[in-house]
Amino acid sequence: MPLSLQAAHPNGTVLQVTSVQSGDMDTSVGVRVINGRDKDVDLNRFNNNRSGYLQLDTGEKLYLSPPPTNTGLTVPAGQTFEGDLVFLGRLQDVKSAILVLNENSSTDNEYTATPGFRVDLPLTPTSTGAVQ
Repeated sequence: MPLSLQAAHPNGTVLQVTSVQSGDMDTSVGVRVINGRDKDVDLNRFNNNRSGYLQLDTGEKLYLSPPPTNTGLTVPAGQTFEGDLVFLGRLQDVKSAILVLNENSSTDNEYTATPGFRVDLPLTPTSTGAVQ
């Protein structure tokens, strides 16, 4: 399902969610991350300690499975990352979810290198919108 969502963090990082696709064993979320800082940012602060997940409207969490070559989901200064984030498990009969990255990190600290994101994902065929 295509999506057009955007969340801007005060530290200069922009997260765009472009799609959600559920398979038999996992769920992929298409993202584009723009690092507007002059330092690297990490979107998986503790390298797979369950701080990244999809919180389904049923209460279930699908945990992030970061790529082995970039477990911290590091985006270099001034660079853009585009790809799919993979979460373990599939979506079943849910209408919405929340994408959580860096669960316990600040969502409003302009100096952080580990920005926290919480993005509502309305899972309907015509979902579009913006998140602040």
